[in-house]
Amino acid sequence: MKILGAHGTKSASASLTSIQINESCVVDAGSLIAPLGKELLKVKDIIITHSHIDHIADLPLMIDALFDKLTHSLQIHATKETIEALQKHIFNNIIWPDFSKIELVNSQDKAILFNELQYEKSYNISGVDFYIFKNNHLSGSIGFIINNETLFTSDTSTCSRVWELINENVNISKLIIETSFPNRLESLARASRHLCPSMLESELSKLKRHDIEIYINHIKEAYQKEIVAELNLLKYEFIILDDGDYVGEMSSVKCKPHHIDNPISALKAELRVIKNSIPQSKIKEKLECICNNIVDELEFTYDRQKNHINQLNIIGSSLSTENSIEKLLQMIINKSRTFTNADAGTLYMLSEDERSLEFKIVENDTLNIKLGSNGEKIDWPNVELFLENKEENKQMVAALSAIESKVINIEDVYDADGFNFEGTKKFDNSTGYRSKSMLVIPMINNNLDVIGVLQLINAQDKYGKSIKFSKDDEQNIVALTSLAAVAITNVKMINDLKELLESFIKSIAYAVDQKSPYTGGHVQKVVKIALMITEALNEEKSGKYESVYYNEEEVNEIRISALMHDVGKITTPQHVMDKATKLETLYDRINVIRSRFEILKRDLTIDMMSKKVELINSGSDTKSIERLKKELEEKIYEIDDEVHFLVMANVGGEFMRDEDLENIKKIGSRKIRVNNIEQNILTEDEVKNLSIRKGTLTAKELDVMRDHVKVSNEMLEALPFPKNLRRVPEIAGGHHEKLNGKGYPKGLSADELTLESRILALSDIFEALSASDRPYKDGKKLSEVMKIIGFMVKDEELDSDLVQFFYDRNLHIEYAKNFLTPEQLDV
Repeated sequence: MKILGAHGTKSASASLTSIQINESCVVDAGSLIAPLGKELLKVKDIIITHSHIDHIADLPLMIDALFDKLTHSLQIHATKETIEALQKHIFNNIIWPDFSKIELVNSQDKAILFNELQYEKSYNISGVDFYIFKNNHLSGSIGFIINNETLFTSDTSTCSRVWELINENVNISKLIIETSFPNRLESLARASRHLCPSMLESELSKLKRHDIEIYINHIKEAYQKEIVAELNLLKYEFIILDDGDYVGEMSSVKCKPHHIDNPISALKAELRVIKNSIPQSKIKEKLECICNNIVDELEFTYDRQKNHINQLNIIGSSLSTENSIEKLLQMIINKSRTFTNADAGTLYMLSEDERSLEFKIVENDTLNIKLGSNGEKIDWPNVELFLENKEENKQMVAALSAIESKVINIEDVYDADGFNFEGTKKFDNSTGYRSKSMLVIPMINNNLDVIGVLQLINAQDKYGKSIKFSKDDEQNIVALTSLAAVAITNVKMINDLKELLESFIKSIAYAVDQKSPYTGGHVQKVVKIALMITEALNEEKSGKYESVYYNEEEVNEIRISALMHDVGKITTPQHVMDKATKLETLYDRINVIRSRFEILKRDLTIDMMSKKVELINSGSDTKSIERLKKELEEKIYEIDDEVHFLVMANVGGEFMRDEDLENIKKIGSRKIRVNNIEQNILTEDEVKNLSIRKGTLTAKELDVMRDHVKVSNEMLEALPFPKNLRRVPEIAGGHHEKLNGKGYPKGLSADELTLESRILALSDIFEALSASDRPYKDGKKLSEVMKIIGFMVKDEELDSDLVQFFYDRNLHIEYAKNFLTPEQLDV
């Protein structure tokens, strides 16, 4: 269970009451929106303990925020009195709309449904068992037992039913109980039906068990320090809950009914009292009482040690599964301080150059200091491991611990010799704090390398007095930091490997883009389109893709697939990759063809001049000469027209008509005399290249180009991708497959193509069609791109549903605004 809000008041540092039981179930709605964020949409059941505003504040706002996103009714579970209060005072169409009568946008369900709870009955809500009982607060207020394990009183004053349930049910191991006011406001606590520490102590005297973990909830922030100080004076030990805490995963201390610092010394003292002042008849009775106290204390000590061992096992398991360095560091300092009851602590990590210790987390409860807890950088000077003269810095206690891999336990830093505590004393002077006991432990990993240092300050007894850290403390924290050091080293190693793989993949993608100046950026743009589609699918709440959701790892798998989809182009010959026109080899042969036609025009002109001379010599009239001249002009015009046609044909388009192909053959058969040898004006290879129907590549060159997909598959399948990226070869290798089975390289059918491959295929096609940087074509207008993709859908090459989704969500327009030229935006 996660405590979303642990206070009965709201401020910048305190939230109103809410507890998250699991992903879909919460108790009370004082603070849901801020702590849950996007996860709020997963909540289906809300149990309201009573109708006070600090327990329902976010309920109306939550419904308002989710109204157009919900596809199901929010189930509100409460007693009859609480439901009536909500209907009368909140959902009354005056304070707030009556959402119990308003249908959702995405379904015909009502926005909220009220479900009545009854006392002393069991309910299963969101897969969790709740046993409801009446507590002592306002009318209709409830507490309950969760999964027959945790009793949550909610807001309550004295309530005998709480203790009856715990004493009767041995399965209950945790108690969450409120304490709202300090002892000086006991009259207010009673009047408002809350508890103060003295009332809580009286209530706990009804508890007949010593194995209950006691959590304190609902402390009013304005009285927190005062209440905690008063709780510390009681003969029990508690866990004070705060926003963000987890019940059941915290290092907890069990209920302590008696306190004996030294059982033997206490026994001697009691015996002296008996000897001097207690009547003989009462000695046996008194001895039995003392022995019982000692047994209770020893049982408590044993239970506490056993609990620490269990907690170390739990922590070890948590450390081994956590993959966030920041969370690992926070877990280390939290658990270490809880184990030792330390008032303050500092966690250092070794710098990259291994010459200093960097401050990572600094906490001090008395001064209310929490630095670095959320991973933010602490702007304090590092603790240097070496002095300016290059000698080891053995005067600074944290540095010495790191240098010598040494545990240092100091009873009072002001009396310690051999260390430089000037910084500590300066800090104390400026804040009024008194640093006393200190435990400094190096964090040593499985390679016996020191990776950091943990420094704990001021271990405290039950009265808040600073005491020395015990040998048990040392052993427990050494064990904890060893586990943590190994976990951190493993996470860093995994992160380094991930970073290496990421850099390697990006380098390959960059190399593919840089191979051709004309297709640079293609890979990156395909990635952007694929991620746009993936993100949109994740947001879809209805229709065919309602159930599609890609988690963070799956989104990354699609991203990597997009980055690697053209990796095989590394092997594609440059002249094929960069073939800008149909006649291009090392140069564009269209200019050679132009020269031939110029020779043809020259020969025609020479022939005309010869004929003109003959006509003049024969005395022909002027009209004959004019006809000859006009005939030459018409032939020259025809030749220029043919040259223009060939120039246009040389530019690869989307389609060439049959009559155009015939025209190329006709023009190519024109005769020209070169070096007194008559030949066709176009060679067979030139006719073949100019007759390419689509694009600039011949069938042979197209096979070479298409071979990049086969090569991509072979390259990717040869790479040992980790488990979370194992489908990259499949996704990347399918981007040229078609639903009709006519794609390549494997000719897969629609049933064999995954949604991820279809996403990548659409992304690749859309980018290629809309790109304005290709040498063989201008950037198509968006309407043209959509039209061509429409033809591909009709030919069963692309997924019609996915294309429709792409257009319905206006993803094509969103992409076009960012990456296409203004001239292309015509829709």
